[in-house]
Amino acid sequence: MKLPRWLYADHLAKDFSGREAFLRNEDLKPVECERRLWGPWNFVAFWLADSININTWMIISSMVVGGLAWWEAWICVWIGYTILAIFICLSGRIGATYHISFPVVSRSSFGLFGSFWPVLNRGFMACVCWLYADHLVKGLSGREAFLKNEDLKPVERERRLWGPWNFVAFWLADSINIGTWMIISNMVVGGLSWWEAWLCVWIGYIIVAIFICLSGRIGATYHISFPVVSRSSFGLFGSFWPVLNRGFMACVCLRGWAWMSGIMSCISNFVTLIVNNPDFTRFATRPSTAFWPQLLTIPLGFSVTSFVGVIVGSSSNVIFGQAIWNPLDLLGKFLDIVPCSLEELKPLLEYLSLNKPGPYDDKQPIVFPRGTIMSGGRLDLCKQVLGPQGVQPLLDAMKYSSFVSRLLLGNNIVGLPGAKAISQYIRFNSDSNIDTWYIACNRFDSECMSLLCDALATDSKVKALWLKRNPILAVGIVHIARMLTTNTYLQTLDLLNTGLLDEGCEILLNALKVNHSLKHLYIDANGLTVKSGRTIRLHFEQRHNHLETLYMSCNALGDVGICEIAAGLKHDQRLKRLGLASNCIGPDGARALADALIGHAALQQLNLGFMKSTNLLGRLNNVIGDDGAAEISRLIQFNHQIRSIDLTLNGISQRGLTQLRDALKTNRTLTTLKGLQFKQLHNKIIKEEIRTMIEANQIEWAKEVLSNGTDDASQLTKSVYLEKGQQLDHEINFPEHIMEVISHYRTL
Repeated sequence: MKLPRWLYADHLAKDFSGREAFLRNEDLKPVECERRLWGPWNFVAFWLADSININTWMIISSMVVGGLAWWEAWICVWIGYTILAIFICLSGRIGATYHISFPVVSRSSFGLFGSFWPVLNRGFMACVCWLYADHLVKGLSGREAFLKNEDLKPVERERRLWGPWNFVAFWLADSINIGTWMIISNMVVGGLSWWEAWLCVWIGYIIVAIFICLSGRIGATYHISFPVVSRSSFGLFGSFWPVLNRGFMACVCLRGWAWMSGIMSCISNFVTLIVNNPDFTRFATRPSTAFWPQLLTIPLGFSVTSFVGVIVGSSSNVIFGQAIWNPLDLLGKFLDIVPCSLEELKPLLEYLSLNKPGPYDDKQPIVFPRGTIMSGGRLDLCKQVLGPQGVQPLLDAMKYSSFVSRLLLGNNIVGLPGAKAISQYIRFNSDSNIDTWYIACNRFDSECMSLLCDALATDSKVKALWLKRNPILAVGIVHIARMLTTNTYLQTLDLLNTGLLDEGCEILLNALKVNHSLKHLYIDANGLTVKSGRTIRLHFEQRHNHLETLYMSCNALGDVGICEIAAGLKHDQRLKRLGLASNCIGPDGARALADALIGHAALQQLNLGFMKSTNLLGRLNNVIGDDGAAEISRLIQFNHQIRSIDLTLNGISQRGLTQLRDALKTNRTLTTLKGLQFKQLHNKIIKEEIRTMIEANQIEWAKEVLSNGTDDASQLTKSVYLEKGQQLDHEINFPEHIMEVISHYRTL
């Protein structure tokens, strides 16, 4: 019978009948000489890769939990995997010698149709192993679990499903075993005739059946299990005797059984690979390349992985006060963030309550067990893990402090309780000095943003709100947009990596049409695409822009999105800082930006460089190359307003660097040019020339600022001018609103 062609995986067997394809296809043929490429190191690498997994770790963990010492468990691993390696080498020898696969080996042992049995048996045993019983005693103490669990309850009516044929099938299955055969065989060997032995079996099993029926009558009538029957006969503690009596020999040999269980668990870890090992070894160059690498690598690789599991599990006892053998539970322990205690916050709270002054500069900050008071009114609690319970006591103490005006609470997992406390503080403390809230990475979602934005809607104190790395999403941006339509004081809004997407960007920019107070907006790493580029273009074209800073780094704008933004920038004369790092910008995008910004009268900083989190967030860096560098050179040559350009990691070679150097010769305003490139060789002389011209521009800028009609400025040295110029340049790259949230505990 010819089967449909789409059923055949082997294209060479598509013209065969079903019977022919079953007997002859690519998988059944011996491997050709040119495909026998596996040498000893291939097998070593294969088994090393297979040994490094959680399952191997769990096997030795279960042995330790089962009562073995760590060294006993490790010996079991060596023994078990050595036995396993021997059998794998024996079965793999067939494939390595004859270069045939498992189906052929199976057919040679069991016949054509009998070869189905190993496959079916393997699948059936997998089901049996994975479908295990789970006792639902969670939440009960040891005493309660002993007195009350699923096995002690009477069987519910819907679970009483066994009819007469179920019992017939059960005892027939139980009777077909070697033990029954051996009983009557021993009788015949002992001197009885066959009919006498058969008669004894009849009599013995009739007596056993009577007792089984009598004891089973109780369970069939009251639907209760053996432990309940035992307790009703011997009492609660007396019921242990039948169990102890029955398991006495097992208890004597308990440690031996633990050893046996450990060894067998190693063997059963991938015992099925013993069967189909010829599938791998058939590609061996010669039999010896499969034998020795497998024999040595399997016990060694799995033993090393198991030893690491023992070391890590034992170390957890030191770290957490208990041995955690399950690697998944151990990882969960490390991920569990435990908030700090109020005792650790107490020194800081007492200091704030006394309204003491802060330091004059950052060289001598006031450091507490949790938190640091820095100059400029900054209270730095970033990464101090206050937790929800630590926010309210902190805010209560803040009411007495007149020094703190910038509260840095980043990475403190305060969540909804923290959002409630902060919103209440903003709403009901009109005399508060806090004008900057850095509350990044605190698990603030849409509900939290609703509370905060309601408090900020008519606020006239807060000028900076930093919300980066909170799961706000587009649904939370709705609350921020609503707040921006009524708030007339907020100047800085940071929404880096908050899940805006294009939808959130559109909602936000629609709100900015009526908001004229916001000056600095950060929407980096938000999955923005060409659609957001068009939205921003319309925002500029319709003359709605009042922003001085717009950062959109680490998005997916590409050349098309950048061209859209560039078209809008031609209608803008307000923007001072533009961040477009890591946006997959090429030469076309660089050309569009150069055309748009040559005549821009306000822009002072352009960032086309590389954002640190680019690879982590799965984005692509900009690669404007030498052609793009030529366009930026044109911008440098004709725009005498821009002060800082970042071209880090843009694939610019020596040719592009030379073009940038030549453009700088006619530019007297550019004071920063970052051009570090990865895997690019640059002429050191040209790099030194660029550095010299940049320093000259910094000195000229300093002279311009310091002179300002002052006669004493002419007496200053070159080093003083250079220091002042570098300070002015630093203010361009790190303006005041960024310096206000500089932390002692984190980087920018």
